[in-house]
Amino acid sequence: MTRVLLCLSVAVLLSACGGSADLAVDLRTDLVPGLEFDAVTVRLDEAEPREVAVSVGEDFDRGRRVAEFPNVATGDRRVRVELVQRGAVVLARRVAVRVETRIAVTVVITRDCRGVTCPGDGSASATECLSGACVEPGCTPETPEACGPPTCTSDAECRPTRACVTATCAAGACLQLPEDTRCAADEMCSPADGCVPRTGGHDGGVDGGVDAGTRVPSEAVFQSVGGGEATSAGHRVRVMLGAPQPAGSAADGIRRVMLGPAAAGR
Repeated sequence: MTRVLLCLSVAVLLSACGGSADLAVDLRTDLVPGLEFDAVTVRLDEAEPREVAVSVGEDFDRGRRVAEFPNVATGDRRVRVELVQRGAVVLARRVAVRVETRIAVTVVITRDCRGVTCPGDGSASATECLSGACVEPGCTPETPEACGPPTCTSDAECRPTRACVTATCAAGACLQLPEDTRCAADEMCSPADGCVPRTGGHDGGVDGGVDAGTRVPSEAVFQSVGGGEATSAGHRVRVMLGAPQPAGSAADGIRRVMLGPAAAGR
């Protein structure tokens, strides 16, 4: 009897004191790393965000670990993941997760959420976006019951945006996955623009001859090798994925080229 009371007392004390567990965050997205985002920031509750640099060729369409938080206090937590391009947030999403034991949560960010504002006309608590629709923060692949009706249940229900893209159904959402093998050897696939010239990653880019009117990634940054405007016919350019130089700085020949949908999609 004494032993039973002792065990109960220990259990009560542990419950009162709370506990902790490790939390891992995985990211799954159909935005193209290095082309459409160059960094990922992860924030747990109100803590300082953690940033991870990304580059061309990294695989995020199947899920990739972007943060690990050891010894997180048990209970309800909020995780915010941002896709960043040259310091600007491209897309962001929050998820609610309950930490009781060691857990990994997958944050899915889909390209069709760009331009979508949540909450919409539906539930005021549906503050996040998935597959172009507003969902509850608790909606994750680990908790599909919080997501409502899925956008898709099979790949056949998803339509590709470009010829070089494979549309697949993942966790109830349609993802647009680029297939570089469907482009020329010196090109890569952009779900937004189709086949575009292949860029270097964080190594400063690659040289190549580019004529006026050549399809290039939207918001690409160019450095003119011969001086003058980088988009002029006959100039060789270097595609830069790093941060552009401030306007009026001493950096020679740096330009940011903003291409509209018609120019980028030719």
